[in-house]
Amino acid sequence: MAELPVYLTVLLLALGFTVVTALRHPACREPLLRTAAAILGCWIAGVAYTVTTDDLTPWHFNIFLDAVTATVVMMNPAGRTQGTIGLLYFVQIAWHTAFGIQIFSGNKPDEQFYYDAITWVAWAQLAVLGIWCGGIEHDSRVRTLRNSRDASSSRPRVPTAKEKP
Repeated sequence: MAELPVYLTVLLLALGFTVVTALRHPACREPLLRTAAAILGCWIAGVAYTVTTDDLTPWHFNIFLDAVTATVVMMNPAGRTQGTIGLLYFVQIAWHTAFGIQIFSGNKPDEQFYYDAITWVAWAQLAVLGIWCGGIEHDSRVRTLRNSRDASSSRPRVPTAKEKP
C-alpha cells in the first residue's frame, strides 16, 4: 500500500485531464465523463471496503465491483480506447477469479503477486485513459492547424515538379 499516494495523485491528474478534455470537446463529453466517473467510483468503493473490513485481498467484492464498472464503461463505447479500458476491467475480474479459485482449492495464493497484478492493470487503465484524452486533444490541434489560414500561408508554397520551369 506504499504506492497508494502515488496512485491517487496520478488518478486525480488523469481524471482532471479527462474532465478538461470532456469540457473542451462536447462530442466526447458523455463517454469520457462516464468512464472517469466509473473509474473514480470503483476506486473509492474498493478503498472504502478495504479500509472498513481490513481485508487486504477483497477478491470477492472486487469481482462484483469490477463487473459493475466494466458494464458502465462498456455501455455504448465510443471506440476502441474506451473498449480497451473495459477489457482491462475484465482482466482484473480474471485475476480476482483466479485468486478465489486458489483459496477455494485449498492452496495458499501469493497475495503480493495478486496485489501487484491488479495494481499493474489499474495503472494500465489510467495510461489508456490518458492516451484517449491525449489523442482527442492531438486530433483537435491538428484539425485546428489544418483549417487555419495562418497554417497554410505561413510557409512558402513549394512548386511541384510539373510546375518547375
